[in-house]
Amino acid sequence: AEAINPSTVVLFFTETLNRQAASDVAQYSISNGVGNPLSATVPLTNFKTVVLALAAPIADNTIYTVSVGQQVTDCAGNAVGQLYSQAPFGIAHAAQPNDMVINEILFNPATGGYDYVELYNRTNTVLSLNGWYTANTEPETADTLVNHELMVTEVFSLHPGAYVVLTENVADIIQRYGQCGTNLNPARFIQTGLPTLDDTEGTIAITNLFNTTVIDRVDYLDDWQNEILDSKDGISLERINPDAASNSPDNWQSAASTACYGTPSLPNSQSALPGIGTETFTVSPQAFSPDGDGNDDFTLISYQLPNPGYIANITIYDERGREVRRLVQNELLGTQGFYK
Repeated sequence: AEAINPSTVVLFFTETLNRQAASDVAQYSISNGVGNPLSATVPLTNFKTVVLALAAPIADNTIYTVSVGQQVTDCAGNAVGQLYSQAPFGIAHAAQPNDMVINEILFNPATGGYDYVELYNRTNTVLSLNGWYTANTEPETADTLVNHELMVTEVFSLHPGAYVVLTENVADIIQRYGQCGTNLNPARFIQTGLPTLDDTEGTIAITNLFNTTVIDRVDYLDDWQNEILDSKDGISLERINPDAASNSPDNWQSAASTACYGTPSLPNSQSALPGIGTETFTVSPQAFSPDGDGNDDFTLISYQLPNPGYIANITIYDERGREVRRLVQNELLGTQGFYK
């Protein structure tokens, strides 16, 4: 369901509808006191959509739900509400930089598989995907975004706290990553073109056609994957914190093996929030096991400082006091952040 304007809502169905049944206004009810629409129209050019005209305009920054009655059927007589009888909608707004972020990337698919890019709406506002493109970079273009691919050709909005997956083959992604008992959400997938994602390093960005507004950009590296992995084919990179920097290696982690190494359309298996508290430095969890099972695969060393300008050195030692790794060397800190 999509609000085209405050007084018009369009419902999109996957099957051709019985036009007479689908035009009955009594079969539609909208939450928050809106009730039945004034009219329900099935356009002659598209028997898979219903246009609802509302008696009064809906409010901004509010999520409504439209319910569809069992009398609305497809041409074979099947009730369209057997699987999904409700759909949310709201007035969509144009996204601003960082309103929606790149939340998961599969840039090195298994043999015969397809890439995907997942977006997440980190705001409290319904965001429109219309007019936005995915893009990458090429060596000869330096950092300039090129190879733009339009994300959607129909009206499509992303609700607060929701995910959407862009891929060239929806069926392939659902088949590969829906095998671990996870219920992937088919309504949160868009089959669309993507720019080429290099298997070892590359860029994926959300931008307008002329790159004057870049919503988010990730310049990823294969080295961001978990070091213990024997093979990185078919393993997605998941964003740890939607509010942290997109290009920080500390903000990305390989998806868990228990999630089939990918969670398209679902919360990330490796998501976490920095443990910012009253202490200057916080380590959480204090014990971690980087075995890729999604259970404490990494630890976050979070900091909170009274002033900017501090320099950090972080060295990891084993239980005998032997240096294992120099994690951070002479890095200028902000007032708040974390290392993985």
